[in-house]
Formats: sequence, structure tokens, C-alpha cells
Amino acid sequence: MAQVQPVQPAQPQQHTTVIINQPMRMNPMQPHPLRDWSTGLFGCFEDVGDCLFAWFCPLYYCCVLSSKQGDSCWGPCCVPTWPTVFRSHIRGVHSIQGSICNDCMVTNCCGPLALCQMSRELDNILKGNPRALPLS
Repeated sequence: MAQVQPVQPAQPQQHTTVIINQPMRMNPMQPHPLRDWSTGLFGCFEDVGDCLFAWFCPLYYCCVLSSKQGDSCWGPCCVPTWPTVFRSHIRGVHSIQGSICNDCMVTNCCGPLALCQMSRELDNILKGNPRALPLS
């Protein structure tokens, strides 16, 4: 007769995960890593005419800026916080690092400078400037 041996329960196998690279900080809505603005906040000497336009006619300049993105002029005219919202929108769409808190501080403390920076950013994106292209 054959002897019956008791069945031993299977040992659970242990798995080890090794992380080789740390994950990059990315915008969950964009497949590209976040980048900096292509020009600095105080880069008004790159476009003195636009800078003067933004200082003396900010509402009209906001309408021009809105049209560069393909939006209507109703946003700048009807939404008091439009520059903050638009800056955040540009950051999100074009994978630029920053935060809504930073956008709020920049647009409220340095409004015309922020408008000029957003305009230069959109111009650089439209021209295909390498500084304004997403990182790969």
C-alpha cells in the first residue's frame, strides 16, 4: 500500500520591487515633464512696445492676449480674475511648472509684467521657439 503524506500549504512567494529611477514631476493632464516659462517675468525689454501697451491699457491688452489664444474678449471684460485664470490655463496647456497660488500672486502684484510674459510665451510657442517647446 502506498503511504499518504500530509499536504503542506504552499509558501507565499515574496516579490521585491526595485526602483531604478525616481518618477518625474509631471502634469497629470500632459504627457510631458513640466518646464519653466520661456522668458522671465521681468523680460519687458524684449518687447518694450507691448510692455507700455500693457501698463497703460491693461484691459484692452487682455483682449488682445485672449485673441492670441483664440478666445473671445468677454473673459477679460467680465471676469475680474481673468489674468490669474488665463495664466493658469496657459501653464496647464503648455506644461509649465507653477501653481495657482503663484499665478494669483504674480498677476495681482505684477499684473502688466505677467500679461507681457504670457504674451511672449504665446508668441514663442507660435514661432516654435525651442525654449517654449515641451521637454521630452
